[in-house]
Amino acid sequence: MTTRLELDDGTSLDAADVRETLISQSTRDRAVVYLVHDNEAELVVGFRGDRGVCLWESDDGMVTTGGTNAETIIYGGNEIPFPPGSEIDAATVINAAEEFAVTGARPTGVDWTSYHEAMPVTETTMTPEALQALLGEPDAGR
Repeated sequence: MTTRLELDDGTSLDAADVRETLISQSTRDRAVVYLVHDNEAELVVGFRGDRGVCLWESDDGMVTTGGTNAETIIYGGNEIPFPPGSEIDAATVINAAEEFAVTGARPTGVDWTSYHEAMPVTETTMTPEALQALLGEPDAGR
């Protein structure tokens, strides 16, 4: 089994050592990395200093929960909004990404909630369709 890693601008990253690659990306401000497993499952991870987020692309979007952010946080060049409570410890995000790279399944070491249920209702809240259009298909343009 293999996993591809890409930045949100389409730049490919070294997938040989997921942990080291993500640690290097975690130093960038609001970096977003797409992990695409050979079973076509996709996990999106983001970093902001010692904090981070995970977005599971299946099941209409699941996001990490139990985090500390009180407000919606924007990550990456594509400006993906993450709901309050979704930012968790960056080391936990890296562990989740490693688990995904091995199993191709939604990581079990973090708590999950529906992205759309967690996102506060505002005029800028993304619909499931808008989120899918923003993130695109796993191989479309990234």
